[in-house]
Amino acid sequence: MADQENVTLRIPERFYRDHADRDLPSGRIVSETSKGLVVELDPEAFKDLLSDAQFYVDMGVGAFGPEFLGLISSARATIKALEEAS
Repeated sequence: MADQENVTLRIPERFYRDHADRDLPSGRIVSETSKGLVVELDPEAFKDLLSDAQFYVDMGVGAFGPEFLGLISSARATIKALEEAS
């Protein structure tokens, strides 16, 4: 992703909602589909969402506990979607 361009992509809903609920840079939701959310991210929101998702994946269930497995899986899928868009 170019540092000065917005990007629109489909990402998993679960991790995105968690990220946005913590008042972190999240861009905006363009639409909701049965397969996730379509969001528009500016460069800051893109980098912040990627960094946050990577943190959850890196820390893993060992740090957060088994109740976070779904959120961590969603974070992993979010990273994949962001990397494919870049």
